[in-house]
Amino acid sequence: MTTVPDDEDARRIRRALENAQYPPLPEPAYSDDLTEADIVPLKNFLAARLRELKARLPNDSEEQFAVHVLIQVVLSNAMRLTDGLNTWQRMVAAGRGEDPGWVQAMRKDLGDSYNQLVCITCPWRDHPDFAPHWRPRHYLNPAHRAALWGRAATLPPTPTPDVAQELPARQKGAEVFRLDQAGSGAGGRGPGGGAAGVRAGSRATVVRAASRAPTTLTHS
Repeated sequence: MTTVPDDEDARRIRRALENAQYPPLPEPAYSDDLTEADIVPLKNFLAARLRELKARLPNDSEEQFAVHVLIQVVLSNAMRLTDGLNTWQRMVAAGRGEDPGWVQAMRKDLGDSYNQLVCITCPWRDHPDFAPHWRPRHYLNPAHRAALWGRAATLPPTPTPDVAQELPARQKGAEVFRLDQAGSGAGGRGPGGGAAGVRAGSRATVVRAASRAPTTLTHS
């Protein structure tokens, strides 16, 4: 027999989780800090693994050709990435790292290109030559990370409509559909609720206005 926790149990669990001491998360790596030294080992690792895969496939097969194309994509991407990083470092040294326009577009593209290479390594995470620090870099620098987290914290919560409450028709002449549920399916969204919850035995009364305006659903 399964015991369902009551409200008091839920409150105790929530308080315990809030008071638990979690170890601080390590500081993430940032894409602004990437250098050519970060790209070369990653490129060599991917090229070696893909060439091993290509050698195991039947000659002149479509699968072998696909892996061959992927090798070229990886090498091309890595070359473009190292060229971009060298350009980025020159811009930073010249004090132009915050210039708008193409500098910021290039800056973001460097992180995206690195993350693409990192994602291709996923099938070989258990390989002895895999480096654990090969992980996506989602932030440019600490200020970018703080700005994103701060913005997310200040966004208003997404309102959750309570379809069990009657919603007023906000436009004159709207059609009002009143769903009068006779069974237990009336109420909120999800299984047994909302439009999916209308079952046999329900009665629907449609009050139509003179004009064809957008509809508002009201439930009681």
